[in-house]
Amino acid sequence: MKRWLKILIAIAGLWLCVRLVQAVGWEKIVTAFQQHGYWLIVLTTVYTSYHVLRTWTLQICTPYAARIRDLFGVRLAGEALAYIAIGSVVGDALKVVLARRKIPMVEGATGVFAEKLVYHISGFGFIATGFLIAILRIGSTPLFWACLIAALFLFFVSFFLLSSRLHPIARILKHVRVRRPKLREAVLRTEDSLFQFRARYPARFYAAVALDFASFFYATIELFFIFRILNVATSFWDLWYYQAVIRTMNSIAAFVPANIGVFEATNVYVAKQLEFGEGPGMVAALFVRIRATLWSLIGYLWFLVLIGRGDEKG
Repeated sequence: MKRWLKILIAIAGLWLCVRLVQAVGWEKIVTAFQQHGYWLIVLTTVYTSYHVLRTWTLQICTPYAARIRDLFGVRLAGEALAYIAIGSVVGDALKVVLARRKIPMVEGATGVFAEKLVYHISGFGFIATGFLIAILRIGSTPLFWACLIAALFLFFVSFFLLSSRLHPIARILKHVRVRRPKLREAVLRTEDSLFQFRARYPARFYAAVALDFASFFYATIELFFIFRILNVATSFWDLWYYQAVIRTMNSIAAFVPANIGVFEATNVYVAKQLEFGEGPGMVAALFVRIRATLWSLIGYLWFLVLIGRGDEKG
């Protein structure tokens, strides 16, 4: 996507975000932050546990001995770039490059992309269950059923891919002249290892699925805490559905940098639907937005540190 188009989309998202704040009321939001803003420090600090959990999953998926402390900064830097990029592929590629000091490229790429597929498998399962909960608690609608079926379809497709032994890139490269045969060989080996990951490492695969599935509940617990300090009564099942809608819209709007505007609008819509109120929904979205932005800044700083280390070693 061209840079000017990215900028236009980001501006449109910012405009939508501002309009939502105006609709909810600046005074309500400012008052909420004056009364509860210090909890942002707590949320941002505790979020370290989420990053450790996701880094542990990356370690499990990497078929090479690697320490969590070596992978933590690599993953954080990649996620920081993905936060503002269109999609996460750029961030994932950065993780592979930054990890090369400690992990061979093939094993690093296998770990990064296998963990990403595993994360999507867990996510699709989480989303499907969320919409099933909505059907049982809110009522059956064509939209809920469509989302449920789509999530289940993507779940099984992703599950199949990790043991499919497919080689689509290899078939393409057969008909393409490659000037760097070593790079071609690395790509082919990565592809072979990735699409046989579940068959070769079943224990790692299911452990990673379990950990990634658990990571989705972190956001649910975080929302419960935010609504609790805003004096909004919620239930675990409502928040599961709430988070399933958020994840769905984040995926659909992946072309929007940082999902700006879309994320806030979805929070307001679902909070209103569940009778939490538009104001609390917007405040919850801004709490999460600020926490995510702070961690992205930490990731950018870590990226600079890793780049500096690479320059020192030549």
